[in-house]
Amino acid sequence: MPSKEPGFVERLQTAAKAKKAQLEKIRTKVPANGQQSAAPQAGQVEAAAARKVRTAERKYSERVAAQQKEALGGAKKARQAQAVIEENARKRVERVAQEEADAALKRHQKAVRDAKYAARKARQKWGFAGRRADAFRKVRFGPDFELRPSVSIAVAPETQTLA
Repeated sequence: MPSKEPGFVERLQTAAKAKKAQLEKIRTKVPANGQQSAAPQAGQVEAAAARKVRTAERKYSERVAAQQKEALGGAKKARQAQAVIEENARKRVERVAQEEADAALKRHQKAVRDAKYAARKARQKWGFAGRRADAFRKVRFGPDFELRPSVSIAVAPETQTLA
């Protein structure tokens, strides 16, 4: 049983016949350029045109939406910038008020400290100070006694004795 293997030429011929058969099969399915093929082509053209219109409308609506979003974003940024400016101004006013309050407190504290210092120096110089001391002086020296006389007291000549 000899098996005959096809040669190179036979294989080329077989491939060519198969190719021709496939082309014939396709040609029978697709009618020639006539009345029957014009209707589907017109439908395809209409569908392509409708597709282009839908694409253009979609792009236009996307562009409009993007512009609206950009406008809203710009307004939002402007509001945020205004809020930041107002917040900075409020903080600046608060800081100035706080600095003024601190300065007033320091002035008051210094005045209190100076008063305490002056009172201490007066106590060191004049002894007792305050109501209790005034009451003590009035009892001891009389009601007309002044701690710091405003007029210097001159001794009368008749009370002076020369001995």
